[in-house]
Order: sequence, then C-alpha cells, then structure tokens
Amino acid sequence: MIASSLPPTTSSMPDEAAQAYGGRVRVRVGALLFDDLASPTAILLAEHAGDALYAVAAYCAIGVAAPHSSARRVAILAFAFSTAIECSQLVRAAWLVELRQSLPGRLVLGQGFQFADLVAYAIGAAIAWAAESWLTQRSS
Repeated sequence: MIASSLPPTTSSMPDEAAQAYGGRVRVRVGALLFDDLASPTAILLAEHAGDALYAVAAYCAIGVAAPHSSARRVAILAFAFSTAIECSQLVRAAWLVELRQSLPGRLVLGQGFQFADLVAYAIGAAIAWAAESWLTQRSS
C-alpha cells in the first residue's frame, strides 16, 4: 500500500511523461516556497537581509582597503561602521536630513534608527567573517 503512494521514478517513464512529472514537481515546490514567503520568519528575513548585506559590503570594502588585516578585525570594523551609520540616524542635523532626502544619501545613510538593524549587521559581519575564514582554511 505504501509503495503505491510513492511517486514513480522518472527513469521508468517515457520522456514526455517524465518531463510533465518534473514540471508538476517544480510547480508544487514553487507553490510551497511562495506559501512560505508569507510566513513571519520569511518576512523578517526579507526585511533585514538588506541590512545584513550592508554589513557584508562594508566587510568587503574594508577588506580591500586593509588587505593585511585579520578577518576578525575586518568583521569588527564592518560591524562598527554599520553601527555608526545606524546611530547617525538618531542625529537630526538639518544638513543630514537634507542629505538623506537624496537617493545616494538614503541608500548610504538610511532613514530611521531600528535596533533590529544592529542585529542584522552583526549577523552579516559574522557571515562574511565565517565565509572568509572557511575559504581561507579550505584553500590552504
């Protein structure tokens, strides 16, 4: 009874049937992924993925600017830089407010302080550090 409920293998099907079956599987997987995109976890990740990537970009820029620094030091500097930018959003100087109204200013300086962004920056810097450490270890 259980064996009959298992999907057939594509090797036992004619080519056209295998392609159709594969297409149905992809549609189902896509529907599951789309359904999961509405979950609170997926929404939280989507909201803060950009902040984590901001810290990764800072990590890369600092790593290029200071190539002899350790990965740990670069991660700490990337987190500190990202945190400084986030905390600068608490400052309401007229020239900063005006600068943030431009697209480059908005992209670099952000618009409003959120504590959750600091967590995302820490995660982004940690991921970049772990990735570089893993790649360095793997290549040696």
